[in-house]
Amino acid sequence: MDRRIEEVKHHYDADPEGEWERLESHPFEFILTTWMMERYIRPGDSILDIGGGPGRYSVHFAKRGCAVTLAELSPGNVELARRKAAEAGVELTAHAVNCLELDGLDLGRFDHVFLMGPLYHLLEEADRVRAVEIALEHLKPGGKLYASFILLFAGLLYDLQNGGHIVSDCANPAAARLIDAVAAGQDYGGPAFTAAYFYHQRNILPFMERFDVKKLHLFGQEGILAPNYRDILSRDREEQDQWIALAKQYLELPELLAYSEHAMYIGERPEAGEPEIRRGLRRLRGKTFAEGGVVIRELRDDDDLWYVTAECALGPGQEAFVNPAGFSIGRAYLDPGSGVPCVICLEDGTRIGYIIFREWLAAGAAFNWSYYLDRRWQGRGCGERAARLAVRILREADPTAPIKLSAEADNTRARRLYEKIGFELLDETDGDDLVFCLRPQC
Repeated sequence: MDRRIEEVKHHYDADPEGEWERLESHPFEFILTTWMMERYIRPGDSILDIGGGPGRYSVHFAKRGCAVTLAELSPGNVELARRKAAEAGVELTAHAVNCLELDGLDLGRFDHVFLMGPLYHLLEEADRVRAVEIALEHLKPGGKLYASFILLFAGLLYDLQNGGHIVSDCANPAAARLIDAVAAGQDYGGPAFTAAYFYHQRNILPFMERFDVKKLHLFGQEGILAPNYRDILSRDREEQDQWIALAKQYLELPELLAYSEHAMYIGERPEAGEPEIRRGLRRLRGKTFAEGGVVIRELRDDDDLWYVTAECALGPGQEAFVNPAGFSIGRAYLDPGSGVPCVICLEDGTRIGYIIFREWLAAGAAFNWSYYLDRRWQGRGCGERAARLAVRILREADPTAPIKLSAEADNTRARRLYEKIGFELLDETDGDDLVFCLRPQC
């Protein structure tokens, strides 16, 4: 077992009761989180709780009539979860297992999958991606995923709640890296209460957009109550209830996410009827592809957006053949599943062009792209290399889908390029444009 995973396992094995009591002493997280989850979870539903600790949520939903399976890293937590379930008089199936090693259990698919712990502790992005993929593999079509993240500002919230720490934390290199990451908009992964990964709130959706799941909610699990939770708990019941009601009202406001220590993403696995092209495009979210000295990656920030909409200049006469980047980016914004806007770069990060992967809008299901290079980089072979990389990207997204491109009849440069990389001219048109197709591989 990886040393850092072993560290996390020992951390939770050391005090399972303490982890159970954490939600008792921080009740607002549990109250607000179950309030959101119970919009979708009904008696009789099946639930897989991956990394669910000592089973606080597992037991709660088992008491509500759900068939719950807990898959938890810590044997101590699993033992406590079984005992709590027995005390509550409910059935609970529980396994002590690494979240990345569920395949051997043959668990099947569930109506709901909780991923409320693993993303706190997997420091490598590939492991976090795989954890979400495994969760989705165990989710029925139309089922709901509930994924929790530790928010980056949680470290500072702790120091706000508990005096005597901020001076030493600012002098501690690891804590100082976390504090600096807040202003930089970056995540932090490394030593904390144990090996832990803290997400900047603005990085959660880009992470989740790469998966085949439709966003339903993103909310702070403590709402606005975390900074002052102890004082609120000391007040009378009527005032507490009023604060809880206000927290529910503000729960999904993105500008208030940093008031919480944890955030939850609730998403829905698409029904089988969702177009395969859109599912393929979703697989491109958040990824970076490189080949032949050219890199294609999704737009990340304002600098990327400014480059493709304002700085990337077309060559003479090319405006007649290419829609402005802002148009296709706007269309992808209005219909998020329809396109993935990307920047084309060199290996050193120099931006040289723009490409958007999207669904073919004319008859027949197919992938499509539209792209152009900055005129300063034209005539150097970069356009062909970008086009070949684009083919590889869409083949990885779905090798069974055709790729269709259109070009004006007098755009000889585009026609030559498409035919050179394997596209054939079809006996059909897209308005006045010619249509070229690269047949599926299988």
